[in-house]
Amino acid sequence: MTAVKLTKVRVAGRIDPVLVPLTSSDKPSIPKEMGKKWEEIIGLLAEIIGVPSGLIMRLGEEQLEVFLKSESRENPYEIGETAPLRTGLYCETVIGLRSRLLVPDARRDPDWRENPDVKLNMVSYLGLPLIWPDGEIFGTICVLDEKENVYEKRYIDLMERFKNVIEQDLSLLLSKDDLRKLNIRKDLLLREIHHRIKNNFNLLISYLRLKTRGQDDISALSRDIEMRIRAISMLHEKIHQGDISGFVGLGEYIRDLLEKLFSTLAGRNVRLFLDVAETRMPFETLLPLGMMLHELATNSIRHGFGERPDPEIRLKIQDRGDGFFFLDYRDNGKGFPEGFDPASSVTLGLNLVYSLAAQLGGRCDIIAGREAAVLIEFRANSQPPDD
Repeated sequence: MTAVKLTKVRVAGRIDPVLVPLTSSDKPSIPKEMGKKWEEIIGLLAEIIGVPSGLIMRLGEEQLEVFLKSESRENPYEIGETAPLRTGLYCETVIGLRSRLLVPDARRDPDWRENPDVKLNMVSYLGLPLIWPDGEIFGTICVLDEKENVYEKRYIDLMERFKNVIEQDLSLLLSKDDLRKLNIRKDLLLREIHHRIKNNFNLLISYLRLKTRGQDDISALSRDIEMRIRAISMLHEKIHQGDISGFVGLGEYIRDLLEKLFSTLAGRNVRLFLDVAETRMPFETLLPLGMMLHELATNSIRHGFGERPDPEIRLKIQDRGDGFFFLDYRDNGKGFPEGFDPASSVTLGLNLVYSLAAQLGGRCDIIAGREAAVLIEFRANSQPPDD
């Protein structure tokens, strides 16, 4: 997110300058077509009101710039001309107060008789602020006259209408620029996703090559392939359905993943108890995490529950608050046998869990005994960064 740029302006009747936000560097520039339209507006405005000068002024960090002007020989201002801030310009008060200013005759007003525009014989003024939809100030729209002018209400209303037209243009311009930036971010995200898909499918292929050695049950192998590909495609679907940050709700993804696994492999109702941190995680974290949980749940269904009539899985994921998360996975099956040594007798599936935990910068511990428990500590980014 771009830092807000601020400047100070002098406001009539106040001793201290007023701090205001000006157009930040990441704002889009005004297209030529839009500028031409504004030029026609300011020219028409000056002609209808019958004044020599109509201006659109742009606020800078240390000056006001004549951005556009009405074309008439009596107009003393030139496009690109600048005037320093904090010198008592009419437009500074409009910007500082963010409201309309009407000065019928500066020569008779002690607040205005010394302002720089009087030296150009611009003694009356009517101006309104032009503001971006996020509150940053673009500048002003104003008309000036070389004689006293009280500006009738119909002219003030007309100015208000033209101000609204220009601010609607600013809003449209900002929306189009936001969409352009979102498309760029989406393109970068898709490139990153493609890279991650390639890496994780390579991991999946390597796993399946190991799995097929001595494998006679082709149907079981096919189900393994299907479920692992489904774990990846499900994550893609959630990213596609969500925002382009690539972050997905942790609890929602895990529940959907495990429930689909149960319906495919278990052939019976497996109760799932989830206690998962309310957070969102990026693709590169959720995919290995999902594959780990897929492996653990598959092991529970195929080897842990046996004929148990009330199979259940309990999963807790806690945010430690230091960039690490703690995962506690348990089922109520027969558990790992006494004397089970993960270091020397780890199975192929658990070997994959160890590998994926390491990929996430963490570690895995297996608790042997009556209740199977797998404890995993892993590092993860959570919540998308601010724009």
